[in-house]
Amino acid sequence: MGAANSIWGGIAGTGLALMSSALPAHAGAWPQEKGKTLVITSFTVAEASRAYGADGRAAPTNPFSKKEFQIYAEYGWRDTVTLVGKAAYSSEIVESPIGRVGSNDLRFIEGGVRVALGEWRGTRIALETLGTLTTATYEGDTFSPEAGNVDVESAVYFGQTTTLLGRDAFTDQRVAYRLRTGGKPDEINAIATAGVHMSPDWTVLLQSSNFLSIGPENAPRGSASAYKAHLSSIIRMSPILSVEIGGYTTYAGMNTVKDSGIKLGFWYHF
Repeated sequence: MGAANSIWGGIAGTGLALMSSALPAHAGAWPQEKGKTLVITSFTVAEASRAYGADGRAAPTNPFSKKEFQIYAEYGWRDTVTLVGKAAYSSEIVESPIGRVGSNDLRFIEGGVRVALGEWRGTRIALETLGTLTTATYEGDTFSPEAGNVDVESAVYFGQTTTLLGRDAFTDQRVAYRLRTGGKPDEINAIATAGVHMSPDWTVLLQSSNFLSIGPENAPRGSASAYKAHLSSIIRMSPILSVEIGGYTTYAGMNTVKDSGIKLGFWYHF
């Protein structure tokens, strides 16, 4: 179960910035302005009753449910340098033949820096480095980090402005390598985001996120992977507050749960 949880935790707050003067959007290639702060608090409810095996086929598994609270923050330290931080607390329950097994823990604390390198042929480029301290152990999952593990992730962003369906839009791609400690396999993840500004106060986000564990530590179960699709709607309520309503589903993978969830988020920009 923990492999899917770590995937969700790793992508839920990947780079957020002001894409336009109207509404914030997921776009890591665009830095925060100097002195500006973005804080996002979100609550996610997810569940699963099937899991992908080593052969990539989904089969019934012990029912699993999770409620997670996350807080994510960005601060524009310089016009081209954005500081980022994130933490997550979750409550998980697994229904097993021997009864219900649950946990309530602070899952991880993460921090790092994103540097905008500039623009080349209409594409904005940025680099990001993150450090993640795992503060809880996912029992029974050889792929998930354990309490005390410190992972380091390096990522590159590519962002473009465009039009979609006759409306202003942007695309953003993130490719990252995560170096993991504690004998856990390293990870490669890729996230592609498209944001369409339906109106000055309403943006629709579509996202695909992919994850793959690599290295000899995968044995004997083989690698873990997950492929997720996300859809969110963000509505500006005031100059400093926007509300996000969305959801996601895992549509393919190996050695991970086939989970789906819904999300409610509050974006504060000041």
